Amino acid sequence: MQTDPLLDRKGDISAEFNGIAKRYDLLSIYDPSFLKSIRTSAERMKLGDKPRVLDLCCGTGQSIRMTQDAYPGATIVGIDRSPGMLDVARSKNLGDDVTLVEGDAQDPAASGIE
Repeated sequence: MQTDPLLDRKGDISAEFNGIAKRYDLLSIYDPSFLKSIRTSAERMKLGDKPRVLDLCCGTGQSIRMTQDAYPGATIVGIDRSPGMLDVARSKNLGDDVTLVEGDAQDPAASGIE
């Protein structure tokens, strides 16, 4: 049986994101439209007053913050494979309505996310 080479690289990819995690948010400084486009995407979902949101590959939490701006009453679970990216997200004190989980976005249930 042939395996998917991308799936075989999951550990490598996680390590690469760990290596850039502390600098990752600089992207939004060099591209001012970046955060605006994330917020616009969140608003387009029209989730209602108190939605439950699963943010796959949440990284440093920028998309979580924009979702919170669009939906102040949201309960958000963010999952990412990179502990370094999650450490940066945790340093932002995203609030009590946010849970950050280290895990595989292709199988959130394996990390206890229902």
